[in-house]
Amino acid sequence: MKIVAVSALQQFTSLLEKISKLVDAGVMHPVSYVLAREQIPISLSIHRSRLISKIKELSRYAPDLKIYGDEEEVVLDVPSLLISQDELKYFMGLETLGMYNDYRLEGDVLVLSEYNASLFLNAIVNVYRYKCRYSRGVVFDDEAFKEHYLFQVGDEYFVLKTGDGGSWLNIYSSLNDAIQDYMTVDYGWEGWSPLQAQPLKVTPKRTIKFPVFSDLILDFIEKYGVERILKAKYEDLRKYKFSRFTEKFIEKKRYIGEWICDCFNAIAPEDAEDFQQALTKCLPSKLIAKLEEEKRRIEEEKNRIYEEEKKLNELPVAYCFRSVSTGDIIGRLDDGVIVLFNDPKPEWGWHVVLLEYQERTSQKGKKYIKCFKWVKHPHPRLAELKKRYEELRMEEKRLDEELEKHIKP
Repeated sequence: MKIVAVSALQQFTSLLEKISKLVDAGVMHPVSYVLAREQIPISLSIHRSRLISKIKELSRYAPDLKIYGDEEEVVLDVPSLLISQDELKYFMGLETLGMYNDYRLEGDVLVLSEYNASLFLNAIVNVYRYKCRYSRGVVFDDEAFKEHYLFQVGDEYFVLKTGDGGSWLNIYSSLNDAIQDYMTVDYGWEGWSPLQAQPLKVTPKRTIKFPVFSDLILDFIEKYGVERILKAKYEDLRKYKFSRFTEKFIEKKRYIGEWICDCFNAIAPEDAEDFQQALTKCLPSKLIAKLEEEKRRIEEEKNRIYEEEKKLNELPVAYCFRSVSTGDIIGRLDDGVIVLFNDPKPEWGWHVVLLEYQERTSQKGKKYIKCFKWVKHPHPRLAELKKRYEELRMEEKRLDEELEKHIKP
């Protein structure tokens, strides 16, 4: 089969010309033309990049692949790709904007856009990689991506739909029912598109839902086969009170022994004897637990330093000067309140922090402060706290580097 991936260059160029005419006619703002002119090359390069990436993936499974072409089209000659014309529709990706979905089959030559060609090649790669019968992708506005898979396991048919919003598997005894499910876009997402009106008109005999990311499910299938899902154990890790460092360890490793997880949910193969036992074996070592404890101690001390600094910075600060009437050194706060000092008094021109003081009212009804104990501003304790905080920060950085060595994926 020859696959011809046609660039959207002519389509985008034609669109740019239409926008230019609308701008000239005063119907559209000139900025629209500028934005389109900048966006078109970016879109074209993204489409071509995706296509080349999928060609490289396919070449791992089809070593006889031949590729040639130019900027307007890319041609793939795949002698070993045997797909009947009737089955071709099951591999075609669906892009909900409707811009790139057209294709035509001329003998053994399949012609489609670069965008849809990348979806088609991705489907073929998935068939090889996950040993499924059919695979297709569904894309919403070039962002949200779902994949459908149809597996045959003995006399049963498994329809798997995966995505970051969750994944589920429906099991059927009939191939026709399984294909109806496989071709139905029934996610129920709010604001999904007109496609969300597609109800599932068949009833599976069993459904398994996976509250995990799609790549984890697919990793599991690639490693163990889809039939192993039927014997998998499910556990909710949220009931376990992990520290954030343990969560980071789990998230980076992704595999907890035989357990595949995304930090909060997991599935296990049939030979996992016991969840708690498997979890205990594969959680971070005693060394990591000790490092985590050190991190917690540092965090607590940093919090104490922060609270003490906050209290010290909230203490009133007075500027000292000599009273004209009495000749004594007195102080003034920022709000103008006068401060009278006990002996020893500060020196003229100093800023002092009031440690022990009383708010009083003079015989004339004016408020003033009587200070019994003070220190020169800034409070000397602040320098000590700053130094200790920096020491803790450096120690925390060292612990982070040490932890990183043990939680590398």
